[in-house]
Amino acid sequence: MAGLGEIPGNLGLCVRWPTFGAGLEEGSEPRLEAAEGAAKVAHLLDTATDYETRLLRIAVLVRDDAAEHVKAARALPASVPVMPDALMWAERGQAAVRDRITRAGIVEVAGKTGQPTWLEIPGHGRVPLKLQLSSLVEKWFPDLTNVYWHTSGVVHSAPWMLTDAITSSPLDRDLRLSPDLLDIGATALIGVEAAGLLATTYGVYYGHDPATAAAARNTRRRAMDLAMAGVFGRRFRQVDYGSC
Repeated sequence: MAGLGEIPGNLGLCVRWPTFGAGLEEGSEPRLEAAEGAAKVAHLLDTATDYETRLLRIAVLVRDDAAEHVKAARALPASVPVMPDALMWAERGQAAVRDRITRAGIVEVAGKTGQPTWLEIPGHGRVPLKLQLSSLVEKWFPDLTNVYWHTSGVVHSAPWMLTDAITSSPLDRDLRLSPDLLDIGATALIGVEAAGLLATTYGVYYGHDPATAAAARNTRRRAMDLAMAGVFGRRFRQVDYGSC
């Protein structure tokens, strides 16, 4: 279908692994990205769906990426033309993506508002243009949903999450923050789970037996669960309930 089928081999580009400075978000944001990126790849290569559905899902992703490129180029200050041809190249890229999607036999379908809402291959079904990453994470990491929402709270600076990290007294002039040990453990845990999901997804998609990768993931998962349970247990033993 006009070359869209070659995209699965490059899906690793969809997952960003940024480097951050010191701070509370140093562990949380990569964890968020790992969960969302792995869930996205699993969604795109899900062998439980047919080829046409996977193709539509990939088309949604590349269409959105091209639109975001144009949006970013249009936001460049007109008074500071750092990249005078940025918008032109972004729009050309978007036009090429739309042409590629059309040649694959995929059409846009408008919703009640008249705006494009779905992509459809006539006779094979449709998928929504809006990809809900939080729903994907809940689907592919059902037992780590709380870790994901915890991470989202930190990354988006929710006060209910950040106050727990303050270790200094209100009377101190300097504010001191400290990442939680369980939070650091959760970073490692979601990293292992994301890597395991990627390994099993690619393995099944390309016809390999993912049992070895799954076993390694489970071994690492059990080791971290035990370590984190130990930290949690020690904390409870240190609480002076008589002063409560």
